[in-house]
Amino acid sequence: LADHGSPVPRFLSRYRVVSALWLELCLNTQKRFAPDAFIGFRPLNFPLPFPVTEPKKRVALLGFFGDKRKVYRALLKLFGLRYVEDIEEELDILVCSDMKDPAVASASSRGVKCVGERWVHACAECGRILDTWTADGR
Repeated sequence: LADHGSPVPRFLSRYRVVSALWLELCLNTQKRFAPDAFIGFRPLNFPLPFPVTEPKKRVALLGFFGDKRKVYRALLKLFGLRYVEDIEEELDILVCSDMKDPAVASASSRGVKCVGERWVHACAECGRILDTWTADGR
């Protein structure tokens, strides 16, 4: 078990080092997930939360269910974003599983930046919250 952003000691490199997010989801769901099943189950190379400009950006998920939704919700909170369950609330970012969903057009018309799940992965890989207008979030 290692924190995000912590270097993994060389002698542990042959083992599967996991994050607290992996442990928490395994305990809460009483399932044993593969450490590589979801991003964030292995320690990220950057400490969390990411540096975020204030006020915290409000983010919601659309079209994700079950364990994947739980993981993304926890990861977005770990990133330092403010998670909102209801997509009709005031939002800054909507992470969508399907960009063709009619709710995406509705959110976009309200000025919400809509991105695909690739945006979450790109943020985790870069160690910061990416600009949703320039990031390839689809």
